[in-house]
Amino acid sequence: MSLYQLDVAILEFINTTFHNVLLDNTMQLISYFGLMGVGLLIAILFYIFSRKPKHRQVAVELVISLIVVYLVIELVKNIVLRPRPYEVLDTLYVLTSVSDPSFPSGHTATATTISYVFYRNYGRKIVFILPVLAGLSRMYLGVHYPSDVLGGFIIGMIISIICGYLIDRIGIKLKVWI
Repeated sequence: MSLYQLDVAILEFINTTFHNVLLDNTMQLISYFGLMGVGLLIAILFYIFSRKPKHRQVAVELVISLIVVYLVIELVKNIVLRPRPYEVLDTLYVLTSVSDPSFPSGHTATATTISYVFYRNYGRKIVFILPVLAGLSRMYLGVHYPSDVLGGFIIGMIISIICGYLIDRIGIKLKVWI
């Protein structure tokens, strides 16, 4: 079995096995947590309603990390140009359609970025359930292969780690914004 065949087999299992109205709606809702706009909204609300400088620093770090991850994801998508699985496979139950390329998953990368920034600053590993759920939802909805999700997770982690490191290195300058 090739890697592509494995990709398709996992996708078809996740996408075609468990569908019902409740799960369909739940997965669509979960998918929203991977949207860039939702991540930015979380950061803005965190900044506005927090009085502690630490929380505001986290909000600034989240915005910076989300913007960088978005730019990298868009660059990679436009280099790889992988078609969406529902454009290639007629076996999928498709709940939504998207016009941009499939690899890597921007929703998973965004959810990973949000999770990493909160983990890095508050030490709660439970936040990593968000990218797992976001990735599963994207496969369930029929818009990503497992390798797209894995690629989004890896890119989201790498970019978030680099941004966190760089923010620590120039932290004094960021404190002026807060």
